[in-house]
Amino acid sequence: MRWCSNPTAPGAWSSADARSTIPNWPPRSPAASPGRSSRRRAASASSPSPTTGWRERPGPRTGSRGAGCSSSAASKPCWRPAGRWWIPARRRPADPRRAPVRLPFVEPGTPSLGAVTGEDVLGSAGSNRGGITWDGLYNVRDLGGHPTPSGRTRFGAVVRSEGLSLISEAGRSALLEYGIRTIIDLRSPGEAEQEVHPLRDLAGYRLLPLLDDAAVAEVDGIAAVPEVYAYMVERRGEQLVTILRAMIDSPTPQLVHCRAGKDRTGVVVALLLANAGVGRAFIVNDYALSDRMLRPLYDIWARQAGVTVVPGAEPMRRYPSTPEAMLSLFDRLDSCYGGPRSYLRSIGLTDQELLALGRLLLPAGVLMVTTAPD
Repeated sequence: MRWCSNPTAPGAWSSADARSTIPNWPPRSPAASPGRSSRRRAASASSPSPTTGWRERPGPRTGSRGAGCSSSAASKPCWRPAGRWWIPARRRPADPRRAPVRLPFVEPGTPSLGAVTGEDVLGSAGSNRGGITWDGLYNVRDLGGHPTPSGRTRFGAVVRSEGLSLISEAGRSALLEYGIRTIIDLRSPGEAEQEVHPLRDLAGYRLLPLLDDAAVAEVDGIAAVPEVYAYMVERRGEQLVTILRAMIDSPTPQLVHCRAGKDRTGVVVALLLANAGVGRAFIVNDYALSDRMLRPLYDIWARQAGVTVVPGAEPMRRYPSTPEAMLSLFDRLDSCYGGPRSYLRSIGLTDQELLALGRLLLPAGVLMVTTAPD
């Protein structure tokens, strides 16, 4: 006999034959006769095991304790995926010691003063940046400590100040003890004759006027500070190249100064710091410090000139060192040349000289980052 879907075929085994010869045929539904799986579910429902998955657990499934949870599961969440427990991780509170350090560094090309103010620089480094106190000098500070993409500018490389005509013997001794080996005097020949430099006999003293006597007379007729700085970068490029090359070739520490230490010195220092990658906010605020640090000197100059000093009048303060004045210089360099480094290339400095000029301010062994925005 054979099983066949056509019960009338010769030799076919019909369903009637199956019912008569096979026990428990046909199979009955689970409701009629519970099988092994049904009996297992019934046993699990009558005596739940502690390891039973949530699919087999009777009762409502809820994620909160209390109503809806059995007493045996009151200490555990009622919801869990099949096969393993899921314990929600608790979020650890933020540790302030692990917070990222955010320096107020501003990339060159972004003239922003929101990161740091002149008061911050004064408060962190004192009125004489780098701990310099040379008696008779008021507008003196080291160019070290400014952040760059390569690190921070080093102390003991370049110091800026006003003219040294008022320096005392104690101040001169302190200057020499600081190790100054090169002095770059930016004053005109006429100014150098009028106020003889007290350290002109130093082996490293160099008179490199940014403005000659004719240029000084021409600048005196310019009323706005931004136009004075524009005159320096557009009309005195050859002199700027001579000054910067002398700084590259001279030993450190170096002292660069003019008469007040804010305009001619401010332009040279701004180009020097910008080439090293110092953020413009720091350059602008270092420049703006001169306006505050020179106030006692304005009174001294007024008395020397026989001008009656009225408190708060500052009669000798013709060109104030405001942040806007230096920002206007950077705006001009950006719009006319593409940035400070591009300007320095346009007046004749090579890329190798720019690298050497940057290394002048950076610690030994630190590579200068040249991929930062100009």
